[in-house]
Amino acid sequence: WRVLVLPAADTLPLAAWENVAAFWRQGGAVIAIGTRPAHSETEFPSPRVQEIARELFGTADAPCVVANPAGGAGVLLPTAMIALVPPLIDSLVERDAACAEAKAPVKITRRRIDGHDVYFAINDSDTAWEGEIRFCGRGVSEQFNPATGAITPIADGAQVPVRLGPYGAMLFRSATAGVPKRLGGAVAAALSMRCDPLPVTPKPGVSQGEFVQSELTGDDASGWRSAATLTKGQVDTFLFINFRYAEPLNLTACAGLAIDASAPQGQRTPTELLVFLNTANGDRFLAGTGKYLNEPDPARAYVMFSQFKPFGQTRGELDLSQVASISIGWGGYLGTSGERITLTVRPPVRFVCGAK
Repeated sequence: WRVLVLPAADTLPLAAWENVAAFWRQGGAVIAIGTRPAHSETEFPSPRVQEIARELFGTADAPCVVANPAGGAGVLLPTAMIALVPPLIDSLVERDAACAEAKAPVKITRRRIDGHDVYFAINDSDTAWEGEIRFCGRGVSEQFNPATGAITPIADGAQVPVRLGPYGAMLFRSATAGVPKRLGGAVAAALSMRCDPLPVTPKPGVSQGEFVQSELTGDDASGWRSAATLTKGQVDTFLFINFRYAEPLNLTACAGLAIDASAPQGQRTPTELLVFLNTANGDRFLAGTGKYLNEPDPARAYVMFSQFKPFGQTRGELDLSQVASISIGWGGYLGTSGERITLTVRPPVRFVCGAK
């Protein structure tokens, strides 16, 4: 194995954590998403597991990278940055098979069958595609067309010209397993980030549900504090703080938003911090941040633009050149009557990073 991904995994047997640490020390890449190693099968938390977490991922807030002299990399990502995992892996390890055209609609999988490496490539679109598929190592030795049954030897198996009809497929085979190369390991560059402020807005407004009463206080520097009380329980409630811009923002060169938000110690509201992007034509797009309102930790939350999905009556695609306002808050929450929900949010900032 070259890369190990730990999706929200904070608990493993101690022996497994020791194996993870040994893998990293020997040059492996470990990507943890959403949480650091914390517990063993007998200790909650485990001091030894926490020591391993500091060794692999350091003590900085996510996202962060720790490298070692053997070429190992420990990458800690916030949950909302899970979309960065594929480009991060691409920065570490060569793909065993890939199209020369980065945005080709072709999906490729690999299996080991009867002593051969077998690759299956399919055009996942309703239009014909023609291009080059690159295979690692010496590549493949023959091509099988499932539509005609034809088997064709291949001279240059590392770079193969291919034509696939709409939803057409092709099989490739080799007796010698190709081993993907470990790349230069520019994971730190791939994860390099820069945050930039957005234009200043007037005092934000608040949109809230029928059974929510609230008061908004604060400023841009200390954050805008919404103190809400639910007037009825077990009904859909929501509250969003709306930052509206004088002119639509063009965010096409950015990867996402960074959001400084906090909740008071002891608040038990188990709902996620949500973000709406509202475009000039009235379309709305929603994404979660992976941060919850029962977490007093003031760590910065991130949301990638690739995560946003159409909301409500919106049917088109997100136009990042026409973002009229950004709304941050919570919704879809079935609480109890009299429950108080407090959220403090600073104006969002945009960020760019090497892996977009």
